[in-house]
Amino acid sequence: MTTALITHAACLEHDTGPGHPERIARLKSVLQAMSAAVCLDAATGRELWRTPMELPVWATPAAANGRIFAALGNGRLTKAAEPPERPAGGLACLDANSGAIRWSHPFEGAAFGQPAVAGGCVFLGCRD
Repeated sequence: MTTALITHAACLEHDTGPGHPERIARLKSVLQAMSAAVCLDAATGRELWRTPMELPVWATPAAANGRIFAALGNGRLTKAAEPPERPAGGLACLDANSGAIRWSHPFEGAAFGQPAVAGGCVFLGCRD
């Protein structure tokens, strides 16, 4: 299942009123979660590690050979980031056991979608 989050800074100012299912605190929590790569124990749901990332993690990371590959990016799905924000994206490789960043590669535009790993290569589409 794929989930999309489309938001704007003004959403954090909107008062949804009592009883509304979407609360500002929930949106802030989701946005905070996107700013880190997080590994959970599949059996218990317990957090095993959390690695802060410089850019949002937009898609489900790919896992292969003890490594996690995470697509990063700012901007919007249908258009690049607008001034004063500078478009940016990248691919980060993390150690699957510790969450330590092994390497990262920056892009001029945001990366969207899950990385694919095959034949010792990582494939990822991006805006640049």
